[in-house]
Amino acid sequence: MRGSRIRKRILRLGIVVIAFAVLASGGAYAYVKYRYSQIPKLKHTGVVTAPSGEPFDVLVAGTDSRAGLTAAQQKKYGNTIVAGGSRSDATMIVRVSPASGKVALLSIPYDTFVHIAGTSGSNKISDALNYGPSALVKTIQENFHIPINAFVGVNFSGLEKLVQALGGINVYFPYPSKDPKSGLNQKSGCQLLNGSQALALARSRYFYYYTNGKWQYDPTSGFGRIHRQHAVIRAMIAKAKSDVLGNPLALNSFIGTAVHDVTINNGLSLSSLIHLAVTFRSFSSQSLNAVTLPTQIVNNYGSYGDVLFPVQSLDAKAISRFLSVGSTYAPKASLALGSSGSTTSTTSTTSVNIPVPPPPPGGGGSIVQNRNRPSFDPTAC
Repeated sequence: MRGSRIRKRILRLGIVVIAFAVLASGGAYAYVKYRYSQIPKLKHTGVVTAPSGEPFDVLVAGTDSRAGLTAAQQKKYGNTIVAGGSRSDATMIVRVSPASGKVALLSIPYDTFVHIAGTSGSNKISDALNYGPSALVKTIQENFHIPINAFVGVNFSGLEKLVQALGGINVYFPYPSKDPKSGLNQKSGCQLLNGSQALALARSRYFYYYTNGKWQYDPTSGFGRIHRQHAVIRAMIAKAKSDVLGNPLALNSFIGTAVHDVTINNGLSLSSLIHLAVTFRSFSSQSLNAVTLPTQIVNNYGSYGDVLFPVQSLDAKAISRFLSVGSTYAPKASLALGSSGSTTSTTSTTSVNIPVPPPPPGGGGSIVQNRNRPSFDPTAC
């Protein structure tokens, strides 16, 4: 008899716990739905629908837009480049494979010279965003045949606030480092960077490190900046995983920041974001495969100044490897680039129209593949 009463009490307690969990999860979903509704959403971005069950590609544009910034912030980030417009200070494509749990990152250098979709001419790819997110999306699809399935935009102040909402990020500096242009100034060792310091690192193009009794200049310039951006991303992933995902207050702060400083395309649904959060909750930042599109340096290219031209054969192989991450098929290494044909195919063999730089006097410019991270460059810690 006593055992029967105990079993009934346990049963009632179990029912209460289950009911509480259901109510809590419902409240959590309602909160997330409310926060999702606050995120600015863009229509007509030119993204294409990924095949069901296949990996998808997200274009992440770090913009230099000054819209909504105070006078002090505009002074901090630099003068407005184009009134009412913006350029992509960072152009990255994130390939996400929920089935395999893999994530890859492909960066396109700021000065890469390509035909700008919707215009009659070519320019640096960073300029495409001046014509709107759809122009940048279509420029990548038409020149590189990467089927962009979603768009995410983050401006200068947005990145700074996101890092601040994480409580800072941990970055290891092999040597004391500085950049007089971006404001970076760090000691060696593992440092906790606040939002402003993280932004200075991500924007660092004139990077110096101190060794052998003097300051050394990083000759990789914009290519080195891409590595530093990758370091910031890895550090943000690591910090979110360790300090935010399991902390409701910290998560609320981070989401509250993201909804005001991140822009997404209209088709990026709440259900898909929740599914991704659940699928990749244990993803390690060290598992992120980050590469940079190979390019050829051409200095003093007319009125455009120093530019980078795509290298057809190397880019085809790099993009093929990128698109094969998590796929049930392996795209051919002979992937054709630059056609204005269908952007949904990853194995197109249509004609190529990526511009090839004319050989400068004295020989062609050097080709930069940027495979290995320099030993002086910061990393996540």
